[in-house]
Amino acid sequence: MRLSEVRAEEPRAHRREVRVLCVLGVMDRGGAEVQTIELMHRLRESRYRFDVCTLAGRGGECDTEIRALGGEVFQCPLKPAMTFPLRFLRLLIRGRYDVVHSQVHQFSGFLLTLARLAGVSHRIAHIRSTYDGRPDTWRRRRFRAAMRNLMNLNASRIIGVSASTLEALWGPAWSSDRKKVVVYDGLEPGRFQSNWDRAATRAELNVSAEAQIVIHVGRFVAAKNHAALLPIARALRARQPRAVLVLAGDGPLRPTFERAVGEQGLSEMVRVLGTRMDVPRLLHAADVLVLPSLWEGLGDVMLEALAAGVPVVASPIPSVLEVSGLVAGITTAEPSDPVEFACAIDKALKESSERQRCPFPAEFTVEVSARRIVECYGA
Repeated sequence: MRLSEVRAEEPRAHRREVRVLCVLGVMDRGGAEVQTIELMHRLRESRYRFDVCTLAGRGGECDTEIRALGGEVFQCPLKPAMTFPLRFLRLLIRGRYDVVHSQVHQFSGFLLTLARLAGVSHRIAHIRSTYDGRPDTWRRRRFRAAMRNLMNLNASRIIGVSASTLEALWGPAWSSDRKKVVVYDGLEPGRFQSNWDRAATRAELNVSAEAQIVIHVGRFVAAKNHAALLPIARALRARQPRAVLVLAGDGPLRPTFERAVGEQGLSEMVRVLGTRMDVPRLLHAADVLVLPSLWEGLGDVMLEALAAGVPVVASPIPSVLEVSGLVAGITTAEPSDPVEFACAIDKALKESSERQRCPFPAEFTVEVSARRIVECYGA
């Protein structure tokens, strides 16, 4: 069933509203949060009603947008830990949710156990990363194993944003479990293909018409590996003296990065923009996107760049290799070797003017992604 058919048919059907609770850490702007908002937009006129529960104990950047789409944002902080299970159960029972869609990595195992106790029919674990970023201690290994077992027992569906995420947690045998399914994140390609004024955007960024823009979009967190970008920038400057590195995003490691930019004499080459709501416009002005990540579940910004016609140079991590096998325009290089990575950027810059825009794969559109998630909800 097409999602457009869901929208057209259900307002006329005598079927009750389906209440969905999405669980995330906090509704700041990131991959999972943007995808949740995209899903709400897509299903706004259907019978699905979304609320969001956040576990961080503070408001997020996207809370207002969630409410504008008709949802509520409930804060259910993990601390104090002794009272969390009761508070979460109370939220589920009061909300009479039909679906709990948990996107908090392996901790979803515990949350879906509570959802089962509350009588929630459809319990979705959505795995968005190949790694939780925590040290590999024996306590952490025991926790991971326990959470995987709880997901196996209590999830009605386990979604991975890539095959790589499911293999990272369950090994190659994941594909034999019918409960586990890959649903790639989706976007609206048209949002990234508008004819913005490229010259005006570059002028705003204080970039000359002759310069090449190498852009990175992502939060300043360990997974994104910003530290590798400065040695890469120095190596690139030797090959492309007019290249400019533009970074969009914010996060806890941003001050450290900005200090290093000044200390290494790269202030003229590097622009740190902070959080931006106009990423499609920035991509339209860019020449190459770089993604030197240490780990990713999928790497949504790669898809955004490709939809905008911008080539990508990225780490050869499993999710990138998986996506590069499905869509053209991605070159992989090892970010721990700045010269190798800079050479890949240099080559992409030289070839970018000759590159033809390829059709964007339907597999990565929000239409297909939303339809497959609805199927997991038991539609």
